[in-house]
Amino acid sequence: MKTTGLRAPAFLTRLRAPILPGVIALLQGCATTWGVPGAITTTDERPFYLSSAGKGLLIEPGRMKLTIVEGQLPFASSRLEIETGRGKLVIKLPKGALAHNTLQIFGATHGLSADIAGTWTDHPEGQYQGSTTQSCTYSGYCTQNIEVRRCFGETFTSEDKAFRKAQQHPECKAAYEARYGYFSNCNGQQHFRMTMERYRRTYSVEFLDPRQQSKRLGRFEGTVGGLVRELSREATGDCRGS
Repeated sequence: MKTTGLRAPAFLTRLRAPILPGVIALLQGCATTWGVPGAITTTDERPFYLSSAGKGLLIEPGRMKLTIVEGQLPFASSRLEIETGRGKLVIKLPKGALAHNTLQIFGATHGLSADIAGTWTDHPEGQYQGSTTQSCTYSGYCTQNIEVRRCFGETFTSEDKAFRKAQQHPECKAAYEARYGYFSNCNGQQHFRMTMERYRRTYSVEFLDPRQQSKRLGRFEGTVGGLVRELSREATGDCRGS
């Protein structure tokens, strides 16, 4: 699932440096969601009616929240949610509507009463160092649960010549035992140093008359702050037993 700087990876919970509050992006199953609080202005302060799939919402100047849900097909579809004091309108986003830092929907093609064109820009607000660990495997001595077969009062492991026959014999029962030895896939942990960046993201979304795209119905502007992303990471040691 691909997003730009808005995902909240699991390693963030293990950073030793503090993380700013207010990260908006949330992972919901196979979709990435981020909400954008802001306000909309309309041309000559006139309200306009926005409709999609038989439902509509009267858009007036004032506070508005946009929520962009970037789904990962075939598990989830992308959508745009528009919320004002009058209610909420959900617009299903066609394939390709979200690209890098832009949003583009042609109303006449997708049953929407307005064209929607948006962009967002990131504004860095400083960097800091953090650290994390991640799981890894290494070759060496460790304890592993290995498969054994028990039958006729004996226990057979993969090192025994009779193990394959024991696997096929109906009297031999499968089990697992903890054994210490040299393995090629010992579980371990590896430490990393990361460079993190704090930033905020500003959004500008225009609602245009689909019959005359030069005619703007309204413009939404909003900001999401307190965002954090990883710029780079460097291993500070080898994979070792945990």
